[in-house]
Amino acid sequence: MVSIQKLTKDNFHETAKLQVHPHQKTFVAENWYSIIEASFEETYHSIVIYADNMPVGYAMYGMDTDDGEFWLVRFMTGKEHQGKGYGGDALEQIIEMVKNLPEKPARLRLSYEPDNHVAEKFYAKYGFEKTGEIIDGEAVADLWFKRWKRV
Repeated sequence: MVSIQKLTKDNFHETAKLQVHPHQKTFVAENWYSIIEASFEETYHSIVIYADNMPVGYAMYGMDTDDGEFWLVRFMTGKEHQGKGYGGDALEQIIEMVKNLPEKPARLRLSYEPDNHVAEKFYAKYGFEKTGEIIDGEAVADLWFKRWKRV
């Protein structure tokens, strides 16, 4: 059973210690860094991915005050928990949570290293489409919650 929960003082240490495989370290910031970053960005929220009552991953989402868009800023599953379906289950829950925020965002955006083909395929499986944009050296993908029709 996968669930997402807020980061708290009770799950901080276990979450901060989670790491990806060594070959993935260039693809995502360390959790401790992301947790600190979220504490200084009042529109960013840290959440912990749980499986069987144990932290197995971390995510950070929120509104970018520069562009007013909602972003999945970080998303990771600990190396010993990868390949078990936890990431996909958690991503579906995060998508639903963001889609139903009071602000009713039209889309959720994310970015990843252009050579991270595993991430590209993973996010595409959940409806994220590459935009062709490159921001800070990363490829951008969007998941539209509603499509606006031009009249």
